[in-house]
Amino acid sequence: MAAIIALAGGIAAWTLSLASASQGLTNYEVNFESELLASLSSPEQLCSPGSACYENATTRWLSDWGIPHFDIIVRPTTQEDVESAIRVANKYNKPFLAISGGHGATLTLSKLENGVGIWMDALKNVTINGSTARIGGGITSGELRDELAKLGKQSTTGGCDCTGAVAPMLGGGHGWLQGRYGLMADNLISANLVLANGSCVTVSKSSHPELFWALRGAGHNFGIVVDFEYRIYDITEENAAWSYEKLYYSLDRLEDVLDVVNGMIGTIDEPAPVELIVFGLVGRNPSVARGELTLVIYLIWQGAAIPAAFAEPFNAIPTLSIVAETTDLPGVTALLGWTNDDGPCNTNSPTLQRFPVALKTYPIPGIRAAVDLLDSMPVEFNNSALILEGYSTNAVQAVPKENTAYPDRLNNLLIAPFIRHAANDAELEKFGSDYGNEMRQLIVDASGQGLNAYANYAHGSETQQKLYGHETWRLEKLRKLKREWDPENRFGWYLAIEI
Repeated sequence: MAAIIALAGGIAAWTLSLASASQGLTNYEVNFESELLASLSSPEQLCSPGSACYENATTRWLSDWGIPHFDIIVRPTTQEDVESAIRVANKYNKPFLAISGGHGATLTLSKLENGVGIWMDALKNVTINGSTARIGGGITSGELRDELAKLGKQSTTGGCDCTGAVAPMLGGGHGWLQGRYGLMADNLISANLVLANGSCVTVSKSSHPELFWALRGAGHNFGIVVDFEYRIYDITEENAAWSYEKLYYSLDRLEDVLDVVNGMIGTIDEPAPVELIVFGLVGRNPSVARGELTLVIYLIWQGAAIPAAFAEPFNAIPTLSIVAETTDLPGVTALLGWTNDDGPCNTNSPTLQRFPVALKTYPIPGIRAAVDLLDSMPVEFNNSALILEGYSTNAVQAVPKENTAYPDRLNNLLIAPFIRHAANDAELEKFGSDYGNEMRQLIVDASGQGLNAYANYAHGSETQQKLYGHETWRLEKLRKLKREWDPENRFGWYLAIEI
């Protein structure tokens, strides 16, 4: 009885707060918020603008670009809360969007206005059962890695600590361990998925297998993952240690260095060692080369020491500086500057527009042309960079490409101009988009390949084929499934499949 009285008191207090906050709202809007409140398991789960809960849910990585706009936030603590939020939003024709890390950065998100944000922050449980884990849909990549490690386990998780874990998985999900275990999507066993009508289904190879296919690569189009079952693996003495060299080169060494990298990229028939990861970045560092553009190579090895066969070719090219260390898996994320304390995890950051392309090898003349363009850009874009990601792909390419909706298993590299500029400047945004697209096109033209844009990095201006695959059958299958499971395109805010 005391609990019931306390709950009633809480609802009454929140209702008074709602009444106060609702001054100026239409009856329709007041009715919507009142019905939404009544549908949830606790009044504290509804967060109005100005509340700490609302601010925490809506404070994002980027301050002004690709931002969805919410009238109210729901913080569910159960699957039923997610279902209720969607049903009430549908009744009042309110758009909705799930929020986890607040790290999505694509142009299409900005089309969401007057929405309901479904903040998954309270759903972060991790339960181990042998070689699998049941994981809550609100957990971040760093939290998932750390929770598994406490139990002596690991799996593919996103490289950046502050992103949600689910959203990258739905778009494929690159990570440091993908060479051993595959993409995040490849480790998904099942998911409890709340659909556009507010009902929930379990999807797996044996339950709604076609929807399960779509979830792994284009999943943000089909529902909200409340929790999921995931493959996990033992941390052992052999796979716990990592080593790296961080090498700075002047730009006149670009061709020599990328030639070495290309020589280390494997093929499906002759893959590179599963332990090998080679990342790069062309950008400005005030402490190196007086702030001029430099090339940084991150030579990473899963093991206590990098074999000479891989270190010596880089060491033979004159460098500006070298740092060599051993570390652990979180240390690899720290090396790249992707921890919760680093720039990509800062909130309200300046605008960043990304223009990804996946390729088999580096088209060196195209990279040079893109770097020359980067070097010529006005000072307002001085914090821009060209990102060169070369994960191990052994287990990724071992999965037949028709097995999942993820369209891009045969490429080895993820290359992306990252165009940064001041926030809230429409002219800089337009110029930045032009520069980024031109840099990307220079690289694509030199490659002899088509443009495949990784959905989790996509700018939002790419065509369906560039996002979801150039095979006709693949797009037709996705469109058929979209018509079946989300015919009104309620999940249409992140790179929607066109139906």
